[in-house]
Amino acid sequence: MGAGLINSLRDKVKPKVGSVVYCGLAFNQVEHSGIYVGYNKIIHLDGSGKIEAVTPKQFLNRLDGTNLALHIYVPCKGTTPIGLKRCAERARAKLGEKLKYNLFFNNCHKFSSYCLTGDINSDTTFFKLEETTHSKLGTDNWRIWDLPD
Repeated sequence: MGAGLINSLRDKVKPKVGSVVYCGLAFNQVEHSGIYVGYNKIIHLDGSGKIEAVTPKQFLNRLDGTNLALHIYVPCKGTTPIGLKRCAERARAKLGEKLKYNLFFNNCHKFSSYCLTGDINSDTTFFKLEETTHSKLGTDNWRIWDLPD
């Protein structure tokens, strides 16, 4: 992802319910995504295949605590965070389910794309979530989530 990274450093934002959010993994070589559903919770598909709700701190603390990510990124149009309530509803409806996880074909980005589009057969995996977010929400950059200390 990374589009608009320079902009994201200027203005921090708070996500809207239904915002697709992501953080870096493995020294920012890949990303991890989920859906902000309000009340300081993100629903995501973890590496075991479980769809769970986590806090932002838990979301950042992936890979058994070895992830060094410091920020969660929020999709924006200009400086305004964008979310879709239907996206959050789809994520909540899947909470607690266990899927057959596959790093390349059934990962967190595919789950996030499903929540955004309603298309369970989406081809979104690693490289298309930013494109899907842009086409469905009209976003043009990503900004850092203004997390409390």
